[in-house]
Amino acid sequence: MRIPNDLQQFHGAPALFIVCGTQEAKLYDARDGTIVELDAFRIAKPSFTDREGRFEQHGRGGEGASGGAMEIDQPERRKTFTKELVQHVAQALADRPYDLAYLLVPEHIHNEVRDTLPAALRPKISKEIHGNYCEAHPHELIRMVMPDDYAS
Repeated sequence: MRIPNDLQQFHGAPALFIVCGTQEAKLYDARDGTIVELDAFRIAKPSFTDREGRFEQHGRGGEGASGGAMEIDQPERRKTFTKELVQHVAQALADRPYDLAYLLVPEHIHNEVRDTLPAALRPKISKEIHGNYCEAHPHELIRMVMPDDYAS
């Protein structure tokens, strides 16, 4: 998709946009006046841990329960997500070289995502923005990362 002239065009400095949520991610390639979605993935909806320690009783018109409620296994979900992200980013880097990278990721998983990215890519990260922008239009992503003093 063509990048409007009033936005940064990425001539001579191709950029990789890594846009993450907690369960999904999209990768965009911006270069020479265009931005293209390279890849996207979503991990399965989180499952609940087993009912260990939970006791329920039904009968005679009443219900009772004790023990912990079922909870999502957050560490396992994050591990699965970051492992998948690393594979997709590595594939993008193998296909094309990048001078810049932009990381848009929710704040609560920011450190995990950044630390799992390939070491060669980390110094190229020009800007990090916290939040889930997976549904944002690519032109909006460019607006968010553009330098304040950019003149078209």
